[in-house]
Amino acid sequence: GGAIFGYDAVMTIAAIDPPVELAVIVIRPDAILDAVRGCADRGIRVPDHWSVAGFDDQPLSAYVSPALTTVAFPADELGRQAGRLLAELMAADTRAPETPASIVLPVTLVVRSSTSRVRS
Repeated sequence: GGAIFGYDAVMTIAAIDPPVELAVIVIRPDAILDAVRGCADRGIRVPDHWSVAGFDDQPLSAYVSPALTTVAFPADELGRQAGRLLAELMAADTRAPETPASIVLPVTLVVRSSTSRVRS
């Protein structure tokens, strides 16, 4: 078996007995709406039962119900930096670098209504 995403992941987790309270983080932007749909199909209310958050703050995230909490990051800058590093590596040498390059870019947590506070 390979990785499961979105709807299928929710169906698998929701089948756990006894049920669990959970926060689901969906990395693939195309899978977060499937995850929320899976919750609805299983009677799991977001965010009352489970919190759901995504990555990549797609414009649609603010307009679905519930509006999705996401992590926004500068994708354009990520692409520019990756291209710059690749060009530098190609110009410098054909050998792999001793130490891989590391770039840190800012991210922002965009809190919307698909998540709730941790319950004790």
